[in-house]
Amino acid sequence: MLRQKMGEPLDKEQLLHDISAMYGLDYYKHIRYQVVEENGRHGLLLEARRRREGSTFLRMGMRVSDDFEGNSEYGLGGSLRMAGLNELGGTAYFRGDIGTQPRIEARFVQPLDEHLNYFIEPQARYYAEKIDVYDASQQDEALARYRRKDRQFGLAFARQLYAQKGEWRVSTVRRRGNLKFMSGHKIDAIVDDYDDGYYALGFGWDTLDDLAFPQEGNRWRGSWEFHRKDLSADRNFQHFTLDATLARSWRRFTVMLETDMSVSDIDERNFATMAPIGGFLSLSGLALDSRWGQHKVLVRSVMFARLGAQSILPVGVPTYAGFSLEQGDVWDSRREINFNSSTFAGSVFLGAKTPLGPAYLSYGMAEGGHTAVNLFLGQLFR
Repeated sequence: MLRQKMGEPLDKEQLLHDISAMYGLDYYKHIRYQVVEENGRHGLLLEARRRREGSTFLRMGMRVSDDFEGNSEYGLGGSLRMAGLNELGGTAYFRGDIGTQPRIEARFVQPLDEHLNYFIEPQARYYAEKIDVYDASQQDEALARYRRKDRQFGLAFARQLYAQKGEWRVSTVRRRGNLKFMSGHKIDAIVDDYDDGYYALGFGWDTLDDLAFPQEGNRWRGSWEFHRKDLSADRNFQHFTLDATLARSWRRFTVMLETDMSVSDIDERNFATMAPIGGFLSLSGLALDSRWGQHKVLVRSVMFARLGAQSILPVGVPTYAGFSLEQGDVWDSRREINFNSSTFAGSVFLGAKTPLGPAYLSYGMAEGGHTAVNLFLGQLFR
């Protein structure tokens, strides 16, 4: 993983960057280096000592979301990562959540070369969630509630790029989903079970310095999916997804530009690829995931500033105040996607880095007179 070339002057900045990437593997307790001289020749000597306590990490967290209108989400979760399971650094990931959105997930990342450039990743996942169906003009109460159970199996072949900052991958995925009516007015005409399978080409890049309140960097992920009947999909079609974040800071102020897209080359409703919108930073004045469509486009700008020591929370807990401007919506037809048919929304919020994870209290507004207050507390496992 060292890019220093023999016979060339020592590039100390590059060396420190490479050592930092090696620390990120969580295999080593410390890595030290020194320039040595032997028989009139200079060399670079590294000492890498493995972690005595091992490379297994357990994280626990909780997630709470409430809009003070009777709609709430909660969950307790944990993730387990077991690194360095073989000579090439195979790593197993397990995740489990209980609550309103139960989830079980297992992945195994197996590098294929000693430089850790190429790897394969088999994965299996099960999750369940509620789907509330709203009338477009009425956000106070859902017309119907369904419960979705989704099972997914996949295998990916991938290559890491530039010291683990980016990657590209090709994969194949098999999915099956069931939707069960729970309450309200039954509308099975637009809600149905699904079988799905697809090939995908994915790419990504991540240099954000923080996931909750980033100061600098950018992060983007895209995937082009080819859904095929020979993989048990209900029909042949293509689907493209993209989410991107750009963050820049000046003193205490940070500006973020973000986009979130999910577009298919068909207009028929398919719950395997339908995308929701609604909730904090996703047309903030609407109820959480209150609109669903085959196509989704959302752009937003977020600005926040870190508050001083005299903020409302105890000293030592970083607190932030900010606002967002959002434009987008979901559509069932690609011909309907345009600025005039989209929805404008925004929010003001307070945020904090608490010991339990990032917390947000927001007040959102959206076109049509929709407003929402949301409290969110949770740890996102990546």
